[in-house]
Amino acid sequence: MIVARPFLAAALFALAACSRPEPPTVQPISGRVSAISNTGITVDAKLEAYNPNDFEISVKSFTATIVLDHQYDIGTVTSQHAVTLPAKKKKVFEVPISLKWHDVGALAPLALSNKDVPYEASGSVKVDTGAMDLDVPFKVAGVVTHAQISQAVGKSIPKIPGLPF
Repeated sequence: MIVARPFLAAALFALAACSRPEPPTVQPISGRVSAISNTGITVDAKLEAYNPNDFEISVKSFTATIVLDHQYDIGTVTSQHAVTLPAKKKKVFEVPISLKWHDVGALAPLALSNKDVPYEASGSVKVDTGAMDLDVPFKVAGVVTHAQISQAVGKSIPKIPGLPF
């Protein structure tokens, strides 16, 4: 029986060492439009991640899609973005999401609407746990002001008398 206890302890240790790492949680804190022009848009997403593991893990990259006014899919971007998440701690970090307009003229109805436009940036961060890569989803939302949309559209089309941009 005395021989079995060290074996049992070694087996439990081996099992614990082989257990899967827990995925981190990612919560949105804020999203803000940091740049908008006739060429594209940049949204800075501020996220808070919690690493429940006893070891640090790394954020390797992110993928995000921006949708304006619940209907205009601006596109998807994937970018390398290295961040280290310390063990058993929370960390706040920013993810800059920059996309070029496919057709800025398609945004003219938003500029003519005379209202601010909601946006949503959703995607995932890819984390390396050492044992495997995990994709952890996130979603941030905010508003692009009417003035920002009008300015971006106005710079991309020729001036037409009577139009507000």
